Amino acid sequence: MKTLPKPPFQARTVFEACAASRQDIELKARLLSIAPAIEQAEYAYQIHGQAGQLHVIKEETIVSGKVTGKEMESLYTESFVRKGSKNRYIYDQIKMAAPHGICPLCGQRVVSTLDHYLAKTKHPALAVSPLNLVPACADCNKLKHAHQPVNAEEQTFHPYFDDLGKDVWLTAVIGQTQPPSISYSATPPENWSAVKKQRLRNHFVTYELANLYGAQASAELVDIKHGLLTIGQRGHSHEVHIHLVREADSRTAADPNSWKAAMYRALAESEWFCRCGYLLIS
Repeated sequence: MKTLPKPPFQARTVFEACAASRQDIELKARLLSIAPAIEQAEYAYQIHGQAGQLHVIKEETIVSGKVTGKEMESLYTESFVRKGSKNRYIYDQIKMAAPHGICPLCGQRVVSTLDHYLAKTKHPALAVSPLNLVPACADCNKLKHAHQPVNAEEQTFHPYFDDLGKDVWLTAVIGQTQPPSISYSATPPENWSAVKKQRLRNHFVTYELANLYGAQASAELVDIKHGLLTIGQRGHSHEVHIHLVREADSRTAADPNSWKAAMYRALAESEWFCRCGYLLIS
């Protein structure tokens, strides 16, 4: 999971801009009348987000007894997301905050949408709140869907509030099979709190990262087979080991929890792979 800077937009400002674009005069008036509630919802979100307690925010179906959830969903779709709308630039700018356009939730696929961390169907007051909108790939957005955490442990990590630092938590294991297999797991450091450890495991399972990384690693093995064979022909298993250590060091320096960094660390540490496993890649 990648940490991102918070969006440079205030919820009330975005909401009022979206509301002002509605053609229905009566609806526009009702929308603008709940602007203070939108601001208050953002404030509560900020406080709970910093405390890692977003699960305590209560669900609702109507905002301030005036605007329904469906109307807020429509506001998001028609006045915020729709291409050509006056406020689409805000949507696009939030999306572009992800470095290199890569999804911060899985660290692999390309950002294509914004994910509501707390579902807009259950938290309509947060439908256009920038703090609740996270750049995401289509798969991560679909996998999480409208999941509502019921406790702190069930929360996936939030790119605007959670920073995992440089602690190594992604582990790969090499299977001595033909062809060699690579499996991934989330192994949080011992010094993490029990809640943080469980949040990591939940994030890993929710976004099905073991399957994603395993598939990518299998393809990577095929890509590096020729290079490993060439190195092996020049010397022996020690040369293969040294090469893999260098690859692991380079990728770990860039991101210790990328699937490539974990893969190369595991390959370098596997005496079996360095001795003969690489010969079985297919």
